[in-house]
Formats: sequence, C-alpha cells, structure tokens
Amino acid sequence: MNEKIIKVLYITPFFLLVFFFPTSANAASYYVSTTGNDSNSGAQDQPWKTIQKAADTMVAGDTVNVQDGDYASERVSVTKSGSSGSPITYQAEGTVVMKGFKIIASYVTVKGFEIANTNYVRWHEDVSSGVYVRGAGIVVEENYIHDATLNGIHLYGPPTDPAVTHDCIVRNNRLYHNEMAGIRASGRNNLIENNEVWGSVQCHSAVMAVEDIAADNPNHTPCPYPGISGIAGLDADGIRFFGQGHIIRGNHIHDIPYGPLGLNPDVGDYNNTPHIDCFQTWGDQQYHEVGQNITFEKNFCDNLQSQAPEENGHGFMLQSGANNLTIKNNIIRAYGGVNTGPTGHANHLYIYNNLWINNLSFHSFWPFAVGLDNAPYSIVKNNIFYDQPYHTIFGVGDITDQDIDYNLAYNSDDSQPDCFRIDYVCQQLHAHDLWNVNPKFVNPAASDFHLQLSSPAINVGATLAEVINDYDGNSRPQGIGFDIGAYEYVFGVSPTSTPSSPPAGGPGDANNDGAVDGIDYVIWLNHYNTNTGNGSTDGDFNTDGTVDGIDYVIWLNHYGT
Repeated sequence: MNEKIIKVLYITPFFLLVFFFPTSANAASYYVSTTGNDSNSGAQDQPWKTIQKAADTMVAGDTVNVQDGDYASERVSVTKSGSSGSPITYQAEGTVVMKGFKIIASYVTVKGFEIANTNYVRWHEDVSSGVYVRGAGIVVEENYIHDATLNGIHLYGPPTDPAVTHDCIVRNNRLYHNEMAGIRASGRNNLIENNEVWGSVQCHSAVMAVEDIAADNPNHTPCPYPGISGIAGLDADGIRFFGQGHIIRGNHIHDIPYGPLGLNPDVGDYNNTPHIDCFQTWGDQQYHEVGQNITFEKNFCDNLQSQAPEENGHGFMLQSGANNLTIKNNIIRAYGGVNTGPTGHANHLYIYNNLWINNLSFHSFWPFAVGLDNAPYSIVKNNIFYDQPYHTIFGVGDITDQDIDYNLAYNSDDSQPDCFRIDYVCQQLHAHDLWNVNPKFVNPAASDFHLQLSSPAINVGATLAEVINDYDGNSRPQGIGFDIGAYEYVFGVSPTSTPSSPPAGGPGDANNDGAVDGIDYVIWLNHYNTNTGNGSTDGDFNTDGTVDGIDYVIWLNHYGT
C-alpha cells in the first residue's frame, strides 16, 4: 500500500477532527440585511444592517452572508485577519450592490458582490479601487466590479514594500468600465485567473468632475490632463502587472474601444488618447516594481484596433527592464503583439506556442507581432503569426543570445508575410520556420483557430519542457512531436468552436500550475462543504459535485508533486 495512504489511515481520527471540519470550533455565520439593525445579534433571524458591522465583529473562520439588496453607500474597511486554515469570508447572497472593500488584513475572502461607483480621490486607490488589497492569502472571486474610479481590483505592493501583498487569488471576476485598468496586480506570487475585463476607460465621468476644476488645472485642460503633473498618465488597459512570481491565466480582455477621435462623453466615449494594452508593466523607484518572473498562459486578448500613432491596441507593453516573463498558449488578436519599446530593455522573454492575429487592412503606424527592441536572451518558438500586415518578428539593438525558430507565418489573402528582421533588415529563415504556409485552422472567420487534421503545424514544433499542455488544457504532445500554435491537435476529438478558458489540472492541482502545493489547499478550503460544477478548479478533485474530505485526501496524496 502507498506509504502516504497508510499514514492517512493511521491518523484518521485526528484527520476527521481537523480536516473534515477545518475551521475553528467557534466559527460563526452572520447575516446582513437592508432591513436589519446593527444592534441585533447578526443571526439569520436578527441580521445586522451594515457589512461594516460584520467586518468589525468577525474573527478567523467566521462568515457573513450579505442578503440581496442595495448597499450602494457602503464601502467596507477590513482590518481583521483570518488565518491560513480559517479565513474570514464575505459572501453575497443574490445581487448585493455596494462601493467595495479596502482590505488591510490577511486571509480574507470576498465573493459574489456587485461593486460600483467608488468615490474618487486622486491617486488614492484605497478609496477609489473596487477592491483594494494589502495582505496575504486574500481571495477575490466571482464579483462584478464596474465604474470604479481607479482600477477595478488593486493588489498593493510598491518597490519599498514589494512583498506586503502575496499569495492572493483573483478569480472569475467580471470587470467593466473601470478607470485605468480592470486589474492592477503587484506584490508576490499572486494568481490572476479566469477574469473578464472589458470597457476600461481613460476619463471616467467621476474623475473628470473633480479634475476638470482642480486647483492645479486653472485652465480646465481636458482629460487626460497633459502637462498637469499631479494627474498626468491616465489610460485604459486590461491588466497592469508589477512585482514577481504571479501566474496570469485564462483571462479574457476585450472591447476597450477608442471611440471617435477625441473625448465625447455625450455618446458614451470616455477615451481621449489612450494607449490600450491588454497587459502592461513598467518600473520606478517609488510606486511600481517592474514585472519579473511571471507566467502568462491561456489568456485571450482581443484588442484589434488602430486610429492614431498612439491609439492602437497592444497585447503586451513591456517597459523598464521587464524580465523572465513566460508568455505561452495565449491568443493575442491585436494591432501590436509584444512591444518592448525603444528604451524598454526587456530581457529573458520566453514566448512559446502563442497565436498572434492581426488585420491585413492595417498599414499605418507600423503594426507588428513580436518586437524585440533591446531584448536580449529571449526565445520565440512554436508561434503562429496570422494576417500580420507589417512586421512579424524583429530584433533591434541588443539581440544577444536570442533564439528564434519553429514559427509559422501566413496571410489569408496569400500575400507574403514579412520576413524576420534584425535592425529592420530581412534575414534568412531559421531552419524550422514555416513561412507563407497555411496553418489550416478549422474556421478562422468564426474565431476557431484549432488545427485541422491536415495542418502542416502538427508535430513539427520544438519540444519545450515549459509547455506541458495547450490553450484547452490538452497535454503536449499528442502525436510524435509538439504542434505549432496555441492548440495541440487531439486525434479523434472534435474541438470547441471558440476560445475558452481551459479546465483545471491533474489530481490535487486546483490552479493548474503543474504543482500540487499550498495554494491548491487554500482553493479547496475556500470551497469546502460546498456543491460545485467546476471540478478541480474549486477543489472538487474527484468531480463528484461536492468539495469534501475525500478531495482533501486526493490533495494530500499528491502534495509536493
């Protein structure tokens, strides 16, 4: 018998006490209702009136169930921490509308709220973000956050205190029409997974109401306030990332439009001159630690637009020496794919098995797929470049130890894709490149970029230990070799018709990062004793619809693998 299983059998009585009932023996469930009273006990038949009363009362292991209703004037300050085995949980029941959470604590879960219309104070994310996080082990999931006046979700972690926020999970949230970005992630080792971001704005009406008449704006310069140092820099992005060790996976970023040239609030156009990026990082000494050692996988970025030199949509904007970024199994439909900028000095970029899609009608403002401008020690392999009207891959400046091969390029109008360039001069193709070769997608017009059985991209890619599965979660390789592109052809299986978030990983691996570890335990714990149809993603490792002690045993027997 397996040694780990024997150990579990011997400790069964202790296990039943500690792990089947993992929260404190004194853990309490409280209730909040719009018809309640904060003088009540907080019991289901005597609910409190405010969520803040719950925040001021709860201790580790406690849960507050916030009942359906309008709490639009309430923003909750959370300063009490749970523990790694007993988080404090804020759970919405039905539609609960409120102004968000300021969390300066650890081991807290916020789930199921509609957060809208935060107050605006210049550069005070703790006031203006939908959910502001400063702590460890925070879980923010299944919320709908819209019209926040400075980032939908903000994980705090400046260069002066970069590890203050760590091991947090931001998952399955919907983020719409938020100022600046849907998510801003800093700190260490956070998981940003399966979120939808759309409609971010550069010039939110609540921001303009304050800044158009601010004391340092005597001439009423319009948003984005060029030349006014106190507020310059407003933009509209998907996810901004800083810090180290994050996994950013399965997110869908789309429909962040420029609108007509200029600012036109009367027609709902709050974007003046944004440089719209699905993912962006940069660094400075005071506020932003440049992104490092971060993995991006299975994201779908739909940002295919361009109307002015600074108004064109990008997948990745990497500045200030961003490094050790792994970009794999993503679908990037954008005017610019990877932009390292002339002074970005990004390095050690690992770009594997992605699909880079453009529009052949774009010719102005230099569209491109992967631009490696002073980006040494970078690897670009197993990518498909589709309908790129200008540059596909180019290297400029420092190209030390770049490794580029096993890529495929094709234009659907049969025009010749641009060559691989160094200092803008065409180079010979690499030994395993496939240029002007039709990848034979199933139905690209319907955004189905799976490979047909006859695709020349099957089995001809480089073998990459870093890419163990594909966009759909299928293991690589399926045949005698790796396929090129985001999808591995699965023999005898009909592919799905549209890009979708992949299923979770193997036994015990709830977050599908290839390792069974403490993060997977936290996911199991936060769904313990609940019913779910999401399988391993919610800690239901035996997929019987219930997250229970059996699933814990599965996690335990695979822990450390």
